[in-house]
Amino acid sequence: MSIKIIYNKGGETMKHKCKFCDKSAPNNMQGYCQVCYRYFILERKEVYDLPKYGEITYAPNGDCICPFCGKAFRKLGMHFYYAHNMTSREAHKEAGWDQNAKATNPAYRDLMREKLQDKCVTVNLIEKGQATRFAPGSSGRTRDKVSAMTLSRLKQNRFKGGETNES
Repeated sequence: MSIKIIYNKGGETMKHKCKFCDKSAPNNMQGYCQVCYRYFILERKEVYDLPKYGEITYAPNGDCICPFCGKAFRKLGMHFYYAHNMTSREAHKEAGWDQNAKATNPAYRDLMREKLQDKCVTVNLIEKGQATRFAPGSSGRTRDKVSAMTLSRLKQNRFKGGETNES
């Protein structure tokens, strides 16, 4: 039986495999690969029981548990890609989840929603939109400022009595 020697990017040999994921591991990381070392040792996280097919489960801190390895993360999309070599769509299908199922920590999702709302509404619409607002005494949009397509739609709607095309 021969030992297969694995070389990392620096050219040093790595004869060990990770205790958890069986990827090549350096000698100085307590038997873990770099990713697992960060997860288990530095972040002091644990592996949870795998969720049932079609269910999304969360760790006590609110992180979503991966249905393939049991590790918990705030966002599973990139974990699926780097750890399991599948896109988020493929992982959702494999796990029995709906395509629009939220594989993120709910608190993180709310935080990002607030940041987006603050950035988009407050900064972009209110502050940066000052120059585009209607000014009193302005002539507004006149026929020469309207495109031909908009003008034809306005004419069509005028003959329909102002009705919209909603069904």
